[in-house]
Amino acid sequence: MGEEPRGEGALVLLFALEDLRRAHGRLASPGADPRHDTAAFRSFRERLLAAAADGARAPAELAMWWEGTYNGYALAVQADPASAVPNEDPGGGRN
Repeated sequence: MGEEPRGEGALVLLFALEDLRRAHGRLASPGADPRHDTAAFRSFRERLLAAAADGARAPAELAMWWEGTYNGYALAVQADPASAVPNEDPGGGRN
């Protein structure tokens, strides 16, 4: 998971597609095309929204979109303002 600033006061977290498949892929229907079977994505979204709501310090808007290059894809999740949700920094602390 990486993070990058996106706009004034927003926080963007990146979740690698491979990590999401590893963690939630078992929820997909056997033999189903993962581009159309969204059970794994819905599971991740429900967990993410529950965690954001539980840890929220203030009202925030969340947005999701896919980022991609020839090296792979990541689900980007933006929280605005960043101060409304706790996040971990690379040094292991929390803000």
